[in-house]
Amino acid sequence: MGKKMRGMTEVVSNRNYNLATTKGHCLYFKKGVPRQCPNVILEDAIAVGIVPTDDADLPGNDQDGVLPVEATGSARIQQIRDIIEALMRRNQRGDFSASGVPAKKVVEGALGYRIDETELNKVWGTMRMENADDRILDQDNMLGLDAPEKPEDAAELKVALSDAIVSVMDTGDADDFTAAGVPQIRSMVNRLGWNVSEDERDSAWAAYCEEIPAKAVTSKPKPKVKVTK
Repeated sequence: MGKKMRGMTEVVSNRNYNLATTKGHCLYFKKGVPRQCPNVILEDAIAVGIVPTDDADLPGNDQDGVLPVEATGSARIQQIRDIIEALMRRNQRGDFSASGVPAKKVVEGALGYRIDETELNKVWGTMRMENADDRILDQDNMLGLDAPEKPEDAAELKVALSDAIVSVMDTGDADDFTAAGVPQIRSMVNRLGWNVSEDERDSAWAAYCEEIPAKAVTSKPKPKVKVTK
């Protein structure tokens, strides 16, 4: 695996391909040769069959990243579940939306065939319900049996969310942030142990950003006064 770079993901194509995106990027990929791809166009690359090199660990990527036959029925559902579980274990930037839902293009890239948004959400919803029934999935950011309870008091909830934001910022891991630089919901869930809504994350993030200028002013050293004789 090549050296990781901030804001970039190492990808590989199973064919020679020149990728031109609406974002103004134009990259040439040589068959079988890994290269760095900006994360802002990672979904565009995945959509045409160019996948992260780490995807070699995903189910269905043993044969140039595609499955020989498009599955149907229960086999299709199981394949989607396998991909989602692998993505959860990997917990890589771009695998999930800002609200923590598996990215459709990433799942499709690993499967090798198109899936409907509705069926993806149905499988994902079923998996979350199973977890709620204490049938815990083997993935890092699903809630465990002994997970702490979400505070009911508004003030306590605000403090907990703020602490989670600070923890994410202190870590500074690129995988913990969206492309816009906002803390990932799943990263906050990992620290808190209970579900966080997108509104709660955005509110806590806004409060954190408002505090930064105030802290900067109060912590700024006083200028030295030049004394003239």
